[in-house]
Amino acid sequence: MPKVRLFASGVRTNLGLLPEAGHPQPGIIAMDCYPCRAAVLASRERGGIEPRFADFKTRGVDLEDSQLRQANRLERFVLILVLSRYWCVQSGRDDAAQNPTPLEKKAPHQTDPEHWIFRKLRRGLGSWFKRGLRLIRRCLQQNRPVSPLFRG
Repeated sequence: MPKVRLFASGVRTNLGLLPEAGHPQPGIIAMDCYPCRAAVLASRERGGIEPRFADFKTRGVDLEDSQLRQANRLERFVLILVLSRYWCVQSGRDDAAQNPTPLEKKAPHQTDPEHWIFRKLRRGLGSWFKRGLRLIRRCLQQNRPVSPLFRG
């Protein structure tokens, strides 16, 4: 559905609809490109939007509940949150590439994107953020070196 108005302000966006077996309603994805089937499938593969927002809000820091009111302190706090999130995501991605789970090892041998392995991977992995956070926490608890924030 191209150029759909979502709000009274008149802002338009493209919506991709993706019906899935076993679900009565299709999945809806807001997109910046024309919502053809290939673009919707690619967006779904990049997916994980819900875990990303959940990690940053309800499972992480709830910015609205912070006691910070001065703009400069809020800015520094958000900068620290962004850098720590980047560090966790980067660590989680690296860990997934270097130490794949048994299910992740099976996935490259499958060519059908609708195969149960891919669906289970999408559900089970959670997010790179969560994986990286657990890895960093484990390294700190065991007094092991953690991955660097930035690579040179």
